[in-house]
Amino acid sequence: MILIEDRMKVTNRYIKLFTLLFIVVVLPYFAVTQTNMTVIVTFDQPPTTASVIKAPLKYNKDFALSMQIDDGHESIYTIAYPFFMGGLFGGQTYPGLSYTDGCGNDIHFKMSTAQYSFNSDDENGSDTHMPGLENGQITWPQMDTLYKAGWGIYNHGVNGNASSDVEFMNYSLKRNKSYTRRNLFNTTDGGVLTRVHVNPNGSIPWSQAAFDLGYEAALNTDYLSSFMGNNGGNVNSFSVDWSLPQNLYRLHNNDINIQNYVAGLADSSVNGANYWGVMFTHSIGGEYPTTSFVTDFNSIESLYGSQGQDNILMATDEEIINYLIVRDTLDLTYNVLGNNLFILITGNTPDDLRFYALSLVINSDQNISNISVSGADSVNHTPYGTNQGLINLFWDGETIIPGEVLADSMTTIAVDTQTQRDGWIAMDYVATLENGNHKDSLKSVLCGIPGNTYDPGFCDFIIDLGPDTSICAYDCDSIYAPDGFNNYTWMVADTIFDTIQNIYVCPLDTTQYILLAENDYGIGTDTIVYNVIPAPLVDLGNDTTICQMDSITLYGPDSTGLDYTFEWFVADTLFDTTQNITVSPVDTTQYLLNVINEFGCSSMDSVLLNMLPSPTGSIIPEGTTYSCLGDSITFIVEGEGI
Repeated sequence: MILIEDRMKVTNRYIKLFTLLFIVVVLPYFAVTQTNMTVIVTFDQPPTTASVIKAPLKYNKDFALSMQIDDGHESIYTIAYPFFMGGLFGGQTYPGLSYTDGCGNDIHFKMSTAQYSFNSDDENGSDTHMPGLENGQITWPQMDTLYKAGWGIYNHGVNGNASSDVEFMNYSLKRNKSYTRRNLFNTTDGGVLTRVHVNPNGSIPWSQAAFDLGYEAALNTDYLSSFMGNNGGNVNSFSVDWSLPQNLYRLHNNDINIQNYVAGLADSSVNGANYWGVMFTHSIGGEYPTTSFVTDFNSIESLYGSQGQDNILMATDEEIINYLIVRDTLDLTYNVLGNNLFILITGNTPDDLRFYALSLVINSDQNISNISVSGADSVNHTPYGTNQGLINLFWDGETIIPGEVLADSMTTIAVDTQTQRDGWIAMDYVATLENGNHKDSLKSVLCGIPGNTYDPGFCDFIIDLGPDTSICAYDCDSIYAPDGFNNYTWMVADTIFDTIQNIYVCPLDTTQYILLAENDYGIGTDTIVYNVIPAPLVDLGNDTTICQMDSITLYGPDSTGLDYTFEWFVADTLFDTTQNITVSPVDTTQYLLNVINEFGCSSMDSVLLNMLPSPTGSIIPEGTTYSCLGDSITFIVEGEGI
C-alpha cells in the first residue's frame, strides 16, 4: 500500500529572500532546509487497512483562533499573560487557560503583541519600551518573557506614522525589525526576528512592502485581500497557497460578539474544513473591558479548550502559519510491511521559521503497540492500545545567519546609499557584535558617512579593562590592555603614568587608572579603580641585645576589635601563633612576625635579638691565702666578658 501526497512548493517569498542575501552577503546561506524523518508504527497484528495523513492543523485541532494587542500595550503582559498562563492580576490568582496537544499535555492559550519602537514620528528614538517609563507600553524585559513562553512579537512599524511612502515603509519595517532584534538579542539564538507584520491603521500598501522583505503574513482589516472573511477562513481552501505570504483579515473585539464568533469557527470546521479566525484590540481594560475578556475566554476554554471538547488551537498567528507552511511543503509517503507502517517525511522547508512541527493522524484496523521516530528533535504521541493515533513531531530547521554577516551586509548597504536611515539600521546590527577589531572597523565606516548621526557613544571605541578591584596595601598587580592598538597612554589624576601596553602598579591609596588606546579607527578609553585595603601595622621595634639566660617579651600589634592572625617565624619555621611571645634565646636570633587581617592583607616585621654570653673568670691568687691582721692583699680577677 503506497500513498504519495505531493504539494511541495518553493515560494516566491523565499526565492526573493535568498536572492537578497546572496547578492548582499555573498555567502552560501540558503532559503530552505532539507527535512528527512522516518516514523515506524507497529501494530499488534498485520493490519488490513492502515493510513496516515498530515493533520490540517497543529495537534489535529478542528479550528484555530489568534489574537493581537496592538501598539505594544502593556495589558498583554499585565493581564493577558497571567490570565492565560496562570498567575495574579487584579488581586486575584487565575489557574490559566489551555488546550492539549492531543496527547494529554496541556498547552496554554497564547496571543501576540504588535509593537512599534519609537514615540510619535521619531525615526531613531525615543525608545517607548524602556523600563521605568510608566507609559502604558510593554517593556523589553517583558517582551523577553513573552517570547520565551512562545508568545508572538510582531512588527507594527518603527513608530506611529502610517505613511504609505515606499521609502518610509521600507525603512520603518527594517528598522523596527533591527531595533527589536538589538534589544532582544539575548532572548533567543540570533535575536528575536519579527516575521509577521501588522499594517499601521490597516493600510494595505504596507502588506506588499512587508512581503518584499520576506514577511510571512500581514494582518489588516481589508477582507478583499484575504481568504478570510467575517467568519474566518478555511485553511484547507484550494485558493490559499501557504507557500506565499498571506494577508490575514482580522476583526476588532468591538465589532463582534467574541463567543459567537468562536462558535461560528467551530461550527464551520466540518466535512474537511478547518477554520481560522483572527481578532485584535488595542488594550485589555480599555477597548476590551477586563471583565468581558475574562468572561469570553473562560467560556471559550470551557467549551473548546482542555476543559471542553479540546478542539481549539489558540496560538499565535506565527505558530499557525508556520505549521501550514511546513504541512504543505513536506511530502509524506507510507507503506505497510507485515505489522509495521513505515512513514517517510521529506522535503525542503523554509529555513527562517520560528516553529517547525508536523502532526500525523494514524488510522488502522489493528491496535498500535509501538511508535519509533528518527530525524525529529522531539516527539509525543497518544497512548498505545488503540487503532487510532496522533503523532506530533518537532524539530529545529532554522538557519541562524551569523551576526557578523548581517552587520557586514547592512554596513555595506549603508555605505552604498550614504543615507541616515540605512546607517541607523546598520548601527543596530553592529551594536550586537562582540567588542573587537571587527566591530570597531564597522563602526568606523558608519561613523565616517558624512552627515550621519548615531546613538550616543556608538562611535566610541570600547575597551574593557575589567571590573574595579581591590588590592592590599603594599601589594602590586599587572593591568593588561587589549592587543591591536598603535599607541597606549595610561593616566593617573591627569598625569601620564606610562605609555606601554601593560603596566605594573603598586598603589598605596585607592587609585583610578585611565587608559587611552589609539588605533586606525580612533581612540578608545576605559578606567579601572584599585581600592586599596589597609594592611596591619607591624612594628617590633629596633634590634636589641640581651644577656644569656635572660628573657624578653615581643609584642604584636594591638588587635582589639580586629580579626588578626599572628604568625611568628624563626629560621623559616613557624614558632608561635599568639599575639605576644616571651623568648629566651641561647644564641643571637631573628624573630619575624606576619600579621594577617580579615581581608587577607598581611604585613610583617622582624627583630634581631643579639645575645651577650655570661662572663667567665678566675681569682688570682688561687687557693688559700693567709695574711696578718692589719696587712693588705690584692686579688686580681681574670677572664672573658669582664
